[in-house]
Amino acid sequence: MEVDYEKEMLDCYYVGCSPLFCGCGAGKGYSKTEKEERFSQLDALQMNGPEEVLSRFPEKNIFLLGEMHGVKESFEIELAFLEAMAKEHTEIQIVLEFSPCKTFALKQYIETGDEKILLNTIKNAEGSYTFSNDYVNFFQKIREFHEKGISLHLIGVDQEFTAMDIISALELLNKERFKQEIEQIQLVQNNLSELIYQLDSCTRKWKKILTESKEDQELKKIIGGIEDYCVAVRTARDDRDVPMFQRFKEWVNPELATLGIFGVYHLCKQVNPTYKNMIPYLQKTLGECLIEDEIFQERVALANMFYIDTVGMTRDGGEDEILSEIPRNEPLIDHALKSSESTVWYQTKGLPQNLYDEPLENWCDFVMIVKYGKAATFFNK
Repeated sequence: MEVDYEKEMLDCYYVGCSPLFCGCGAGKGYSKTEKEERFSQLDALQMNGPEEVLSRFPEKNIFLLGEMHGVKESFEIELAFLEAMAKEHTEIQIVLEFSPCKTFALKQYIETGDEKILLNTIKNAEGSYTFSNDYVNFFQKIREFHEKGISLHLIGVDQEFTAMDIISALELLNKERFKQEIEQIQLVQNNLSELIYQLDSCTRKWKKILTESKEDQELKKIIGGIEDYCVAVRTARDDRDVPMFQRFKEWVNPELATLGIFGVYHLCKQVNPTYKNMIPYLQKTLGECLIEDEIFQERVALANMFYIDTVGMTRDGGEDEILSEIPRNEPLIDHALKSSESTVWYQTKGLPQNLYDEPLENWCDFVMIVKYGKAATFFNK
């Protein structure tokens, strides 16, 4: 079963008073003069969507967006950002919080247009936030960029989660070559201990025969995702971020324009160890690792999405969940609410708003305030 750490930590980040405002006077009153001063600052820091973000960060070519899964508006923001990047670049990497197997299947869909591959990939994700009609639409829209001549490189840097994704990827990669392994995995997929033993056996066998062929380079990525899955199961490891960073560093070309899409908790510049409830499992985040790495630190811009009166899809298709109750008398929120835009973008450098008694710029480079967002729809095709 896919473990979703964002889901486990939902209550401490979006319900009640968001930690965005902890330690910064949440709920405190501001005089009219104080609000006018802060509004003036916010006017200068507000950005008119992704095109202005790109112009304000000309030295950056890797933009990582942190979302709360299961919200329709998150998909819209990400597609708008991709569209803005496509106006300036003909080759773009899209880095996803997906496993290599799931990502390989999606790459096959984008290259071939075979809707059966896309629908089967989403169907295999039952029990996760990917099990959504909005993901179907999202990848159909991404394929339109491919059809327009944009060279897209999908890269999944998470571990594997399901036997069905592994089976589907092997069938698409070379069904005849991996016939024996597919049958063996199918036989034990409902017995976790036997599945882990079988996957270990497969990866050891494959690693001995890897070549430089395109097929084997895809297999090498699949092996990496499977090995991390096996380690996570055997050790009950909760921290996925350091392995994700290692794959990010190995597989992402730092020279290319890149859009990354991750859960918001993976993309902090730093983790405050004194705030135990926010990230109880993670010693580092993907964002923190990248900011510290000499290859990526000058190239990466991190963004977080925050939500006002927004609902999100649940993983089991049940009643939608309310994601936030943010104090209305904070200048940043008041300013965003006065905007006619459904999503309001701000540069954080100089932002008159703190996070854990530190400037928000210490945590991310820009923020998107999503207002009145709607839940994604449960997959039903």
